[in-house]
Parts: sequence; C-alpha cells; structure tokens
Amino acid sequence: MENYSLYSKKVVSKFKGKVEKQDLNKLYNSAKYGLAASGQVINTQRLGEMIYAGVIPVVYDSRDLTDEEHTWDDEVLYFKTKEDLKYILDNELKPKNFRSKEMLEHFSYNSFMDTILNTIDSEEVHKLKQD
Repeated sequence: MENYSLYSKKVVSKFKGKVEKQDLNKLYNSAKYGLAASGQVINTQRLGEMIYAGVIPVVYDSRDLTDEEHTWDDEVLYFKTKEDLKYILDNELKPKNFRSKEMLEHFSYNSFMDTILNTIDSEEVHKLKQD
C-alpha cells in the first residue's frame, strides 16, 4: 500500500469489495459519482444504472476507439488520465446536460425491449434469406 499516493489511499479506503445485487441501488443512491472504465464500450448497463440512480457518470474516454452512435459528450464526464480524474473529483464537476431526456430514453426499459425485438426480427429475416 506504500506505493499509493495520498489521493489513492482515500479511494482505496472507501472500497467496500463486491456489492450484493440487492444493495446495488442503495449504493448508487448514496454516491455522487460513478466510475465506468470499461475500455472500449461507453453504453454499458452500468452507465444506465448510474443515470437512473442520479449518479454523475465519470467515464474512461474511449470515444476515439468506439463505433457507438451515442457517446453522450454533454451528459457524462470523461477522463483519460489519473490527473483528469483527480481534477473532476477535486473540482466537483458536473456534465453540461446531466440526465438528458434523450439519455434517459436510450437506457429505458422500452428501449431495451425494442433492441431485443429488433435483434430477434433481424435474425429471423436473416434465417429466411438463407432458406
């Protein structure tokens, strides 16, 4: 632990380990910021959960690597370096358009169901074309 900076020690001291499913909503509702550092994917379930819990998403900036349509440039905070992340947290930054209507709709149950149904429809069409 001696390799951690004072800032890192603060973060490590808050780490609680694995969160049980039933406690996840309570945890999100107690947080101001949520970290999403998946690497190349921005639109993750975690991002949707954070938005609906009112947590400000702090996302590893992989916009140059992703081919996703929605990157939510004004709805989330992006970081690339440890210094970026520290700046965001130290200055308590907020996104320009936090919890936009478009983003809430994108991560809604109805949107999720549409995605599933469209996937099923396209698979069935593909299967018919092969036959």
